[in-house]
Amino acid sequence: MKKLTLFCCLLIFGNCLVFAQYPKEFPNDNEGFGKAYAEFIKTNCTRDDCKEVSGKFPQAIVSGKAATYFFKVKGITQTMLVKKASAYPVFMQFAALLLTLETTKANNSAIDKNFDILQNLIDKAKPGNIKEFNGYVEYLTNLYSKNALYFSNTNIWKATGEYNVEFKEDKPVFVFQSADLIGTSSIDTLVIKNERGMYYPLENLWIGLSGTILFNRSGFD
Repeated sequence: MKKLTLFCCLLIFGNCLVFAQYPKEFPNDNEGFGKAYAEFIKTNCTRDDCKEVSGKFPQAIVSGKAATYFFKVKGITQTMLVKKASAYPVFMQFAALLLTLETTKANNSAIDKNFDILQNLIDKAKPGNIKEFNGYVEYLTNLYSKNALYFSNTNIWKATGEYNVEFKEDKPVFVFQSADLIGTSSIDTLVIKNERGMYYPLENLWIGLSGTILFNRSGFD
C-alpha cells in the first residue's frame, strides 16, 4: 500500500511539473516574447532542429521581418497556448515559419493575409486537435522557403506571377489571374502557360480555368 501511495504521489508531482512548464502567456514586448518562446521550445524539445530554431528565433522576432507582424504573431501564439498546442511540433514549426520570412519571395499582402488565415484556423480548432492549423503552418514554411506551391521528395510545382490569398468556406485558396505553372520531377517537366485558376493548399487541389500545356522529358528535346 505504501509503494502504491508513493507511486501515485510521484505521478501527481510529475504531472504538476509538466503543467507548470506550460505558460499561460508570453511577454508583450518583442525581446521578452522571443526569449520566453525560445525557452519554451528548448525546455520541451531536445531535437537538433528545435535547438537551431530556438537559437535563431529571439533575434528574428526583435529585428527580423517577423517583427513587422508581431501583433498578429502574438495573437496567434496566445490562442495556441489556450488550445494547449505542443512545443514540438507546433510551436517549433510556427517559429520555423517566421524564420523563412527573411528570404521569402511572397509579397507582403499575401504574408499578411496568411497570418489572418492562421488565426482563423487556430480559433476554430478544438484543444488537442489543431491538425489543420499545423498543416497550413508546414505548408507555408515550404512555400516561403522553397517558393513552391507543392513540394515533395519526388515532385515540385512552382508558379510565376502574382496571386491573391483568400479564405473561402474556412479554407485558404490562392487565386491566380495569369501565371505559368512549372512541375518538375527527376525525369519530367510539365509547364502550363498563361494559366488562370485557384489552388487549395490544404487539399492539394488545383482548379484551372485556362492555359496551354507543354511537356518535356529529361534527355529529350
